Amino acid sequence: MATLHGQIGKALTAPELVQKYAELGATPVAGSQDEFQKFVGKELVKWKQVVKSANIQAQ
Repeated sequence: MATLHGQIGKALTAPELVQKYAELGATPVAGSQDEFQKFVGKELVKWKQVVKSANIQAQ
């Protein structure tokens, strides 16, 4: 897993990839597995509140 993580980190800094993401309005960010897990957890909490506040129902 560490090898894959390292290769992905390298890819995210490749100039052509950074440029493509910029064209799409995104910024690639590399981090540890723990950082990603924390980020996803925070996003789930945030979007759960948005869905609940807007009374959005699954179809």
